[in-house]
Amino acid sequence: MTTAVMAVALTFAAGSANAAETIRVGVLKYGTVNWKLKSLIAHKIDQANGISVETIPFASNQATLVVLQGGEVDVIVSDWLWVSRQRAVGRAYTFVPFSSSVAALMVPATSEIHDLADLKGRKVGVAGGPLDKGWLTSRGLAERDAGFDPAETNELVFGAPPLLAKKLEQGELDAVLNYWHYAARLEAKGFRRILDANDAAIRLGAEGAISEIGYVFDESWANEHREAMLGFVHASH
Repeated sequence: MTTAVMAVALTFAAGSANAAETIRVGVLKYGTVNWKLKSLIAHKIDQANGISVETIPFASNQATLVVLQGGEVDVIVSDWLWVSRQRAVGRAYTFVPFSSSVAALMVPATSEIHDLADLKGRKVGVAGGPLDKGWLTSRGLAERDAGFDPAETNELVFGAPPLLAKKLEQGELDAVLNYWHYAARLEAKGFRRILDANDAAIRLGAEGAISEIGYVFDESWANEHREAMLGFVHASH
């Protein structure tokens, strides 16, 4: 997986597209990639690279995965764990790194939760679903260092990031693992950060910050539309 990712990233960084072609990108309507692509389109950076970017908003990560597999969009942003699982079963999806800013586990300022060990038995909100990369690494760290799997010992609530942030503010959740920009908003309101998902990965053995999310697309589609994909990645950079 690592070799494939590096090879694709290096190849796609090599140049820009000449032929005008529309790249359909499935985005979370509340995700940070949405901000980036809106700016890219507004400043005509896509046109300068010989392509036209069309963003198609969706309400959940699962929805973007479904539409990518159904061919309704060309590119989405997802995590390398999903891509790795797909490649392991012979589905040639691939990944160009996008961001190492990831989720954080947040609690109220007065909470009795100070580390993962204190999380056991609590009601926890999780953005991104049960296969979210931040949730999986947090579970792995809790199991190794605190001796329990939160998926088995905790009451879990999966939902959209803005809803989970509001539920934490209203006291309906003890903690929430939320996307970084929602975690930052909570911090600005006095909530405390217990664990960053990248910190969890490093504690589990990673040697530095990981680009946990990236542009994901079908490798065969990218080969057929190579110049357009080159233009897209160049425009994003």
